[in-house]
Amino acid sequence: NGRPVRLGEVTRVIDSVETTTTASWYDGTRAIIMAVQRQPDANTVDVVDRVKAMLPSFQDQMPAAASIRLLNDRSTSIREAVDDVQFTLLLTIALVVMVIFLFLRRVTATIIPAVAVPISLIATLGAMFLFGFSIDNISLMGLTLAVGLVVDD
Repeated sequence: NGRPVRLGEVTRVIDSVETTTTASWYDGTRAIIMAVQRQPDANTVDVVDRVKAMLPSFQDQMPAAASIRLLNDRSTSIREAVDDVQFTLLLTIALVVMVIFLFLRRVTATIIPAVAVPISLIATLGAMFLFGFSIDNISLMGLTLAVGLVVDD
């Protein structure tokens, strides 16, 4: 007969959300979970710091009964790893200077690498800054290995 067939004529239609079986819970209460993901070229620690800085302004705009909680912070493990590598770098410098002193047994010969290693690290960090490289685990591990190479050569 040429008239349109309405969906309600052939099936049961319910005006609702797409799925009613999915819900979010946090500490035993219903929650709305929002995931913030960084862009591929973004610094994870910087993104987390900026999001955390914005949270108080979001909280001020919400009703008193609602609260914002941080569920997952990927920067924590990154910060710990960088701290560990920094400690390893400092320990490596100390061990290199100590080994040189133990083998050469001369303070003057020990002063040269004790001064050269920090100067070379500062110069390297300056060059990294100028060329836009970030300090991450890979670069810190490379610097740690380079400390031994500076003294070896």
